[in-house]
Amino acid sequence: MILAKRHVRDGKLVLVVCDQKLLGKKISEGDKQLDLAAAYYQGAPISGQEFLKVLDEAYILDGVGPEATGILVKSGKISEKDLLHIAGIPYIIIYRR
Repeated sequence: MILAKRHVRDGKLVLVVCDQKLLGKKISEGDKQLDLAAAYYQGAPISGQEFLKVLDEAYILDGVGPEATGILVKSGKISEKDLLHIAGIPYIIIYRR
């Protein structure tokens, strides 16, 4: 299951999506860190189909975890090579113009 939280900055949607099993964890590798314990990531459950629909409205997407990023890859929105990793956990940040 994935969780999504909507943030609005300067009137634009910032969509944050995280695998539920990762919520509450801090993931580190070298000088990189994802703090998934922060309120920024604490959202509500969302289906993959709903995620893709809301994604079209988002100015920025912050996606973390194999489930969340896997939906993006399977839909063709991104490819595997677009993903970044910290301690083996895939994540992506997408900015739209």
